[in-house]
Amino acid sequence: MVNTGQDIMQQYNETLKPVSTEKRSIKPVGLGIIWFGIVVQLTGFAVFAAMPRYFTIKQLLIVYIIGSAITAIAAIGMQDIGLKHGLCFAKATVASFGEIGAKLPSFIRAFPSIIFFGTNAYVSSQALNELFKIVFGFDNINIALALNIILLVLLTMLGLKGIERFTKIVAPLLLIIGIYLAYLLFDSYQVSLGELMNMGGAEAGSKSWLYGISVAIGIFIMCSMGNNDYTRDCVVDTKQKTWWGMNKNYTISTLIGIIPFLTFFCLLGNCAVVLSGRTDVIVVFSELLMQKSKALAVIVDLFIVVAQFSTNTSANLMPSAYVACDFIPKLKFKAGIILVAVLAVICQPWSYYDYFDFVMNLFTVFTGPAISIMLVDYFVFRKRNYDVPELYKKKGKYYYWHGVNIVAILVYIISGLIGYFVDFDNSFFIATPIAAIAYFFAAKAFAHKMPVIADETKES
Repeated sequence: MVNTGQDIMQQYNETLKPVSTEKRSIKPVGLGIIWFGIVVQLTGFAVFAAMPRYFTIKQLLIVYIIGSAITAIAAIGMQDIGLKHGLCFAKATVASFGEIGAKLPSFIRAFPSIIFFGTNAYVSSQALNELFKIVFGFDNINIALALNIILLVLLTMLGLKGIERFTKIVAPLLLIIGIYLAYLLFDSYQVSLGELMNMGGAEAGSKSWLYGISVAIGIFIMCSMGNNDYTRDCVVDTKQKTWWGMNKNYTISTLIGIIPFLTFFCLLGNCAVVLSGRTDVIVVFSELLMQKSKALAVIVDLFIVVAQFSTNTSANLMPSAYVACDFIPKLKFKAGIILVAVLAVICQPWSYYDYFDFVMNLFTVFTGPAISIMLVDYFVFRKRNYDVPELYKKKGKYYYWHGVNIVAILVYIISGLIGYFVDFDNSFFIATPIAAIAYFFAAKAFAHKMPVIADETKES
C-alpha cells in the first residue's frame, strides 16, 4: 500500500519517510488514548481562564462541545493521509502547496506547538514546584522547569509507541483525579450544579458564540491538522480500499478521545475560576487540597505534571520535531526534539497569558484554511491518492512553479487575511469555508498548471 520508492528516498531523512504498514503498531484504542492524553492538559486552565467573563458555565458547556466536535471532525478528515500513505504532515503538505510552498503551513503547524510546549511545561513546572515545596520544602521554579523539560525530551525520544504506552498507564488515574477535582470544587464551595451552570458571564454579550467556539477550537486545531503524524503509525487492513473500511474504527476512537474529555477538562478549569474568582487555577486546586490532606495535594500535583507529559510529547514536541527535520534535512529526530525544546524556552510563552485568547484565535485564522485546502486537494482532486515517491523527489511532480503551488498559496494567504480583517473574532468560520470554495474553483480554472489533478485518480 505504501509505495516507499526506496530508489528516490534512500538518502532522505529517515524521520520523514513514510511508515510502511508492516512497521505500524498503534490500534484504534491506542489512537483514542493518545487523543485523550492530548486533551487532558492544563494549559487550557490558563488559556480559557478569561472565557467565564464572556459566557456562563452553561454556555461554555455548549461552546466546548461544539468546539471539540469541530476539532474531532478536522482530525478525522486528516487521519486518512496517515493511515493510507504513512505520511507525516510535513511531507503531505508538499502535494497541496509544493515542495517549497509546503514550508508555510508546516511553520503554521510547528510554531504554535512550540509556544504550547513552553506554556505546558511552565504550567506543569508550577505544580512540580508546589510538590517540591510540600515534600522537601524546596522552592525553585527554574529548576522545576529544567527538570520537567528534560523528562519531556526523554519521553518524546521513545516515539509515539512509547508515548501511547505511557498514556495507557496513566490515563485511568488522570480521569479519576479529574473527577475528584470536580467533586472538590462542589464540596469546598457548597454550590449546586444548577447554581454553577448559571455562574459567570459578567461581560455577557461582549463576545459572540462563534468567538468562544473559535477559541475552543484554537487550542487543539493544530493537532487536528497534523493528525496524520499520529495515524501514520496506526495499523490498517490493507485489504480495505474504501475510506469507511479503513477509517471507521479510528473515527470512533477519535470522537470518543476528544469530545467528552476536552469538554470536561476545559469546564473544570472554568468552574474553578468562577467559584474562586481567581485565574491561577492550579494554585486554587493546590490550596483546596492542602486543606484536605497534604498527601492529596502531592497526588494532584503529580497528576498535573503527568497530564502534560502525555499532551506535550505527542501534541507539541514530536510534530514540531518532524517539521524541524523537514526544514533542516540533516537534522535527526532526537536532535530535532532538543532544538524545539530549546526554542520553547527561549520564547518564554508563559509570559503572555493575558493575550492567549487572542493568540488562539489568530492560530485558527490560518490553520482552518490549510486544513480545508489539503482536504479538498486530497479527497476531491486526488481521490485519496498520492504519488508518494514524488513527494520526496527534488523538482519532481509536486514542484509546480519554482517549488510553489501558486493557486494554493494565494488562496491560503488571502482567505486567512479576509478572516482576520473582516471579523477577527469569528475568523475561523469565515476563512475556512472561503479557502475550501476558492481553492476548488481556482484549481479547476488553472488545472493546466496543476497536472496532478488529472493523473492521480488511480490507486497508488
